[in-house]
Amino acid sequence: MLRLQQGNPEENVMEPVMITLGQALQKTATKFPLRPALTHTAQGVKLSYSELLGESEKAARGLMALGIVKGDRVAVFAPNIPEWIVSMAAVLGMGAVLVPVDPGADKDLLLHILGRVEAPRKGHCRWGALPDGPDEKARGRA
Repeated sequence: MLRLQQGNPEENVMEPVMITLGQALQKTATKFPLRPALTHTAQGVKLSYSELLGESEKAARGLMALGIVKGDRVAVFAPNIPEWIVSMAAVLGMGAVLVPVDPGADKDLLLHILGRVEAPRKGHCRWGALPDGPDEKARGRA
């Protein structure tokens, strides 16, 4: 992340801020827990920052139950859905490496990508199949 230093406009420079996406989500959820973080109108899903953090922590626990650890590469093969954002936050929040895969990729391309990034073959899961899966109320479906 970069932060603009205030001062003389001619000397405005961006300085790096050493914080991970997981840390940024935690800080934001603490400071603005009820503010909207994610809205997916097609699915009618609205999550606040605290709900997004909670869902990503549940997903991270599910990944850990599958044996995923910090530094592992985790491929996410999904369309533009709220679960993709939750998965991204979970993977990055636990210190794993996110490998986004185009859901339009054919089998050969998918196998090439997975082989190239050396993703561990520890299993796969579908949303809702994780231990302590998503809370329907938090997803706006209660």
